Amino acid sequence: MIPPLVFYLLVIVLSLIILVKSSDYLLQGASRYARELGLSTYIIGILIVSLAASVPETISSLIGGSIGSSEIAFGTLVGTNVAHIFFVFGVLAIFGKKLNLKCEILHKSKLMIMLLAMAPFVLIFDGKLSRLDGLLLLGLFGLYLFVLWSKEGSLGHLKKNVQLKNIWKDGLLFLMAFAALTLGARWLVTGVEELSGLVALSPLFLAAVVLAWGDSLSDLSVSIKSVQRKEAKIGVGDILGSTMANFLFGLGLVSVIYPLKISFISLLPLAVFSLGGLGIFLLFIRKGSINWKYGVALLSGYLIFVIWQAKWLMK
Repeated sequence: MIPPLVFYLLVIVLSLIILVKSSDYLLQGASRYARELGLSTYIIGILIVSLAASVPETISSLIGGSIGSSEIAFGTLVGTNVAHIFFVFGVLAIFGKKLNLKCEILHKSKLMIMLLAMAPFVLIFDGKLSRLDGLLLLGLFGLYLFVLWSKEGSLGHLKKNVQLKNIWKDGLLFLMAFAALTLGARWLVTGVEELSGLVALSPLFLAAVVLAWGDSLSDLSVSIKSVQRKEAKIGVGDILGSTMANFLFGLGLVSVIYPLKISFISLLPLAVFSLGGLGIFLLFIRKGSINWKYGVALLSGYLIFVIWQAKWLMK
């Protein structure tokens, strides 16, 4: 008979494999049609690929909320943001050696992006995210999409009267991949919940590190492939887009369906690294490039986050 600890570790590994593979299929159709619309590589990453890639953590968070675990619901989404910026962006920088990050749209939107990212932490300062808070976050996400889409259109990138062929095939592929994602996420959350009881670790730590790292693997896959295809801006756009989708859409949707209650103090490492990391990311956008040395520094920063998160929750 398989020991419970080994069994749930196997469940987590299998779930991660399902999440990564099904995420790849989700991304294929979204990217192809975005190109046919004439979208820039950055916007394909920020608005299209990122929304598809953020599905795993959103589903994991919803399942966490459904079992009454606010720690899993919040920790998964915000922990994934930390993994996006420090782990995925760090690996992207190392693989790309020196990446061009210049983007006119993002250069003009940095302040808006930073202020919007702060919204969830301002709202949860009282220890809860209510349904009203969730609706506000969803509204801010709509504003974020509108502003970026409007700026893309003003630059003359969008095509008109585009014929989208074989859309039913991609629609079927999307539904099948979405079903696989849901199943994988359910197993993953169950495995983490059971594992936290067996090894006496906080659900918030496991969500912010294990679940978050696993859910960011689809973004890591996108980033590596984008560098290999010499389209690194798609990977960079995906990192930023997924981060904002998690802050606003993911947390907004979860709290509308399952209002969250969690101590703000326990979220301090997540707040510092997710917002601080986003600020660092935007500084690189302003600079216009990043090299492999900064990538190593970002990976080191992620290790520091994991250690601080573990020690903070043991206090």
